[in-house]
Amino acid sequence: AHEHMLQYVSTFTARSWAARFLQQLQEASETKASRTLCRELKVPQLVAPYAKTKRRLLVFALEGVLAKPCALPELLVVPAQTLERLRTICRDDANRMVVVMSARSTEVLERLFAPILTHGDSPANLVLAAEEGLAIKWCPTLPFEMQVSAFDLDLSWHVDAAPLIEYYTERTPGSVVEVKESGVAWHYRDCDLNHGAWQARQLQVALGELAKHVPLSVFSGDKFIEVRPMRLSVPNVLEAALRRLREADAAAEKKRSEVGGDSDDAHVDRTSPTASSSADPNASATSTTAAGSSDHASAHVDDSDVSVSDTDRRRGVDFVLFIASGNGLVDEEIFESMAPPPFDLDEFCYRVQKLSAGEKLDDDVDALAVASVAGASEAD
Repeated sequence: AHEHMLQYVSTFTARSWAARFLQQLQEASETKASRTLCRELKVPQLVAPYAKTKRRLLVFALEGVLAKPCALPELLVVPAQTLERLRTICRDDANRMVVVMSARSTEVLERLFAPILTHGDSPANLVLAAEEGLAIKWCPTLPFEMQVSAFDLDLSWHVDAAPLIEYYTERTPGSVVEVKESGVAWHYRDCDLNHGAWQARQLQVALGELAKHVPLSVFSGDKFIEVRPMRLSVPNVLEAALRRLREADAAAEKKRSEVGGDSDDAHVDRTSPTASSSADPNASATSTTAAGSSDHASAHVDDSDVSVSDTDRRRGVDFVLFIASGNGLVDEEIFESMAPPPFDLDEFCYRVQKLSAGEKLDDDVDALAVASVAGASEAD
């Protein structure tokens, strides 16, 4: 034992630790340099297209955007002023769908947005997406609708994973376990920063070893580790919203053709308990991004004239805004969460540069301007 300890202190000297630190610093620098760099998104660049568009889809993350992040779901609160502003946004007929997305459970979202859902005139275009989109409430008058089958929600692994998670919870002061319909989340936001991050890495490794024998999958989020069934594939909320809107447009068009003649299109511009609308998937794309902000924002913009014909109004959406709190994601990961693959980010940025220089795009398709503000700072 003495020889082993002597070998250890002789090997892991202050010089070796310093060399290892410098090597990791170099690797981190090379990784950052390889990330896609885009332009910073200015407020006028977002406000101008927002003001001239008439068929918008807005997606807001809950924590870090509408509410201060916290570990305990019981302490999560959306300020009354924020709720009122959200209600005002929903009242705008040009906003066809306003989605609030969260990793929290359906019960938490029901509680947080009860003042909007149950008091006064409930906005029909407000959509709540719980557990990252596994359960979606498409209308205030409808219950949450699971987007996956019961077969995918196999929680048989919980018996094996629960003791391991409990063990690390006891060893990590301030950590909290949140049980949800799709799995278990281990939060370490309120822990000592270094100790919590270290324990999270150890727990993730231990759960990864357990995943070799039981049907579970592990992934890390913004100061939490989540365990889910292995077969579970989380739906893309933006894709689901566009599909819902597309189905609503098709249903409205079918009804219009049955009754004959053109009817008022106002009902198509908002979501309803049975339907919603869609963006043109063939539009060309450009992108801008800025580092150092606390939010990720994506804007899908049609720069056509403010006056929109009835045919165009039925076509889908002409503006998509996606805002999520920064948690260290790189541009590729941000766009992957917003747009269904395949997604060519290099081509996206190339188109932004051409449009910024006043050049015309090669193809004669409506320009799609998407802006992403990437940052790792938090709202708290």
